[in-house]
Amino acid sequence: MSDAPLHVTVEDGLALVTVVGSGTGNALGGSFWEELRALMEGARRRDDIRAIALTGAGGTFSVGMDLRWYVVRLRRAQRSGDPSFMDEDVRLLQRAVSAVADCPKPVVALIEGECTGAALELAGACDIRYATRTARFALPEAELGVVADLGGLQRLPLLINQGHLRELAFTGRTIDAARAMRIGLVNDLYPDAAALSRAARELTDDLRRHPAHVMEGIKRTLDLVHQDGTRRGLDHCARWNTVHTGPDGLGQAMTARLRRPTATDDGTHARSMAGSGEETHLRSMTGSGEETHLRSMTATDDQTDPRSTAAPDDQTHPRSTAAPDAQAHPRSTAATDDGTRLQSTAAP
Repeated sequence: MSDAPLHVTVEDGLALVTVVGSGTGNALGGSFWEELRALMEGARRRDDIRAIALTGAGGTFSVGMDLRWYVVRLRRAQRSGDPSFMDEDVRLLQRAVSAVADCPKPVVALIEGECTGAALELAGACDIRYATRTARFALPEAELGVVADLGGLQRLPLLINQGHLRELAFTGRTIDAARAMRIGLVNDLYPDAAALSRAARELTDDLRRHPAHVMEGIKRTLDLVHQDGTRRGLDHCARWNTVHTGPDGLGQAMTARLRRPTATDDGTHARSMAGSGEETHLRSMTGSGEETHLRSMTATDDQTDPRSTAAPDDQTHPRSTAAPDAQAHPRSTAATDDGTRLQSTAAP
């Protein structure tokens, strides 16, 4: 499999999209967001694609946002003093998730293992969710001091009742697949990944019996009822987080979360994501091939900060989803097995 954040195969009408992301656990960062949007835009014009399945590599759907990647972006915003950074950046990510919801082709999420935070919001943008019995779900953004802002609070109420959603959002608790099934978060449970894949192919076979324009018409008719509310809600939470949290508060919370030990499946605690008495190394993103260190984000302003992996302010982050205002965003591509590319010409 290539190192692209998304890997795509198309067979018998089904585009199987495997999320690799930008970090451990298929963390969602870097070019993933723009490539996801580009892939959905490209798929809408492919007559050979009748359905799209999103799955994760290595037995995990996704651990959610790549905090290491996002801390770098927040650090850059702190240095630049740009008050609009957080609002604009969130809207870029929102558009990527909305591209999934707006795709005229039916999209099914195939969920194994962890599906947390931004990953759950992504799954909520899909039309159908199938999961294995070992899947687990959480919406822990409150722990970072922010309101979930990629569409979870707008789209999940269409799947589960307000009581269940408020419990998930208020507490950040993790629920297992059995409860997710009971509350309507997933459509069905399967024993393993192979069964998930078969279910997606059987679904595609059923869809292929009907005209593509009918599938698109059903989606658009169902979405029309709540589209305006979703847009208003996305706008509201983007503004709320900018005003009430801001890049400084979010950066500190993310750094603390990176340093927190994480529980493993056997109940023990793994090393903190940012190291336990050691320094976690991140390859420098300046193209020099050197390594820099991710430490605390609380350096004083009069020091050169060796802890950030961000390039200088006048350079474009090579993994960033946001192109500079003066530049057109390059065409984004997702790798496929046969070497072809799904492309989008949509402006960012």
